[in-house]
Amino acid sequence: MEPKTPNITLKVPESSIVPHIVLWVVQIIALTSPAVKGRRSISIILIIGLGIYCNLHPHFTNNFDLAQPFSLGWSFYTAVLAKLILSGSEGPEDHYWRVDQPAREARGYNAFSWQKLRWTLSLMFNHRGIRWNHQVKNVPAVSTTTKHRFIVGQLAKFAVCVCTADLLYEIHQRVNFTPTNGQVGWVDSKFLTMRHDDWRWYILKTYSLAALPYFALSMQFALVGAVAVLFGISKPQDWPSPFGGVGDMRTIRSFWGTFWHQQLRHMLTSFTDAFADALGIARGTNVSSYSKLFLAFFISGSFHALSQLNMPRPANITAEECSIGILKFFIWQACAITAEDFVQWLWRKTGWSTTSIRNIGYLWVFTSLLLSLPLAGDCVLKLRIGTGSFANLPLIKLAVTSLIPIPP
Repeated sequence: MEPKTPNITLKVPESSIVPHIVLWVVQIIALTSPAVKGRRSISIILIIGLGIYCNLHPHFTNNFDLAQPFSLGWSFYTAVLAKLILSGSEGPEDHYWRVDQPAREARGYNAFSWQKLRWTLSLMFNHRGIRWNHQVKNVPAVSTTTKHRFIVGQLAKFAVCVCTADLLYEIHQRVNFTPTNGQVGWVDSKFLTMRHDDWRWYILKTYSLAALPYFALSMQFALVGAVAVLFGISKPQDWPSPFGGVGDMRTIRSFWGTFWHQQLRHMLTSFTDAFADALGIARGTNVSSYSKLFLAFFISGSFHALSQLNMPRPANITAEECSIGILKFFIWQACAITAEDFVQWLWRKTGWSTTSIRNIGYLWVFTSLLLSLPLAGDCVLKLRIGTGSFANLPLIKLAVTSLIPIPP
């Protein structure tokens, strides 16, 4: 990688943080307020209006740490919208409750009370609906354990994930952001890509970044879980692993449907089911299955792409350059699932055994992701995510710089 003049001059923010904050406040008020006539309609209009405005005016700061939480805001307001729109005139209070509480528990809480606020925040932030009446499927089982053992286990997992994430970050920085002169970040990110002519560098450049979210999310999940259980906010059984096991990575469908976190499943399923019902598409048919599949990945890909525009970006990087590849990545996954379903159908039609070729699935998933990840990863590189530091553990940094050369 030849050194180029770094594009460190950032695009000047052109919007205000206020509408983004108001959008959060409106969601909380929508769920904590009394179920009076017109509440749902007014709340839905306000959330949709503010959501559109915030997506049209996303860039309000060049502070990465401030922008990042707001870039994730779409996953919350779309979930709240699903609960408001699809709960009918009776409202979310009649449709969502915790399994260890009476049915329709929120009906017994006073508007804006502490109990109603706690119900609201739990409903908003517990995307998978763990131990709620709408818990999503494919959530890993939780083994019985004591409070003390759970906290120790989560803290140990946190430590391992911090070290692993820092290792991956240092490798990512080394192979994606370090030119031949050795100066980290001395590159123009407009020309960066995960792809490389040498397949070994291609794999390292791609998966050093792609694996980071797994360990970063696991790290955050472990720490928050330990703290929540320590202070009695929740119980160990409220914290099943956010990810599935290695055995769930034999197909692209099971990778996204079981292995990867299911934070968006309830929201996406709610909207895609409503879409199919509105068009009169019979459930259980191929038309229903694949129309909902493509719609789910399109919705997720669109909002993931738009969220990039909340982030600070170099002045020479266009909105399209740092976002559209992410949408393409998600559409690729829907196409890959359709293709593998067809191949599996053909294989079953032959009557041949699937046991002997099961392990080929791992290679298929690895290859499909390897080919598609640069679509999204290059958008991340454009934002120069990787030029800073993660945990900044000196021994890990020393090991990476000593053992891994700079790619040619």
